[in-house]
Amino acid sequence: MKTIDVNINLDPINDGVIITETEQEETTQGALIISTDGNERIAPAEEALEVLQRLSEALAMGQYVVFYNEERLIGSGPDKCLIGSVMIMKRHGGSYYLLEPGEFKDAERAFLARLITINFGGQQYSALEV
Repeated sequence: MKTIDVNINLDPINDGVIITETEQEETTQGALIISTDGNERIAPAEEALEVLQRLSEALAMGQYVVFYNEERLIGSGPDKCLIGSVMIMKRHGGSYYLLEPGEFKDAERAFLARLITINFGGQQYSALEV
């Protein structure tokens, strides 16, 4: 799992991005909660079920499906994007399944490959184009 910290204190020697990557042994099933800025965590089955009950919008991504909050989209028409967090699960037919150990990295790569960079409010953000 990657953790990204940005430290800016007007100190050119020490300011900047610090990326820490910790290897987690994937031993349990779960849903991947990941944000457009790259932070992530594994949600247990109970939390995944709660998110599924509250979010109706989904985006197919190969064997995975991304659940997101439609109220958080920016843009209009076909050019809508999401800056924020999503939940990723596996899909097979019309059913959704928790990710198995070993699938979290694949789901993360599939998600990160779908991100675009947008300029919003004079700043650049990674966003998921939906």
